[in-house]
Amino acid sequence: MSGGPGGRWSPGQAQVELPEGATVADLIGRLDVDEHLVCLIAVNGRAAERSAALADGDRVDLVPPVTGG
Repeated sequence: MSGGPGGRWSPGQAQVELPEGATVADLIGRLDVDEHLVCLIAVNGRAAERSAALADGDRVDLVPPVTGG
């Protein structure tokens, strides 16, 4: 994840410092991501919920809705 125009979240990668005991929901809030833009969450390559606790060094993937035709 990285900051986009106006400091808003945009796809990419970033390292984010969070307090001990932080969850995926805390990360989403820290990145200022609109909740509707996250359809799938993976922590270290495994499906996770917003309530999942994070540990130092975890890799979190936030997947937005995908459309096509």
